[in-house]
Amino acid sequence: MRPLPEASTAPTTATTARAAQQEEARAQALRRICAGFTTTISPHSAARLADLMNGSQYEQAA
Repeated sequence: MRPLPEASTAPTTATTARAAQQEEARAQALRRICAGFTTTISPHSAARLADLMNGSQYEQAA
């Protein structure tokens, strides 16, 4: 009696292509949602945020 072959858990090319398409679709949906999102913060909150960001890594990133 021969043992059964091991089942492969490696993703197939079709599976990885489908996963990539799903990821791209999610990214596009998120961009569409975020494109229409706007918000306004109070001047006081903006000043506090600027104080928090002052002298930190945020300036270096900008």
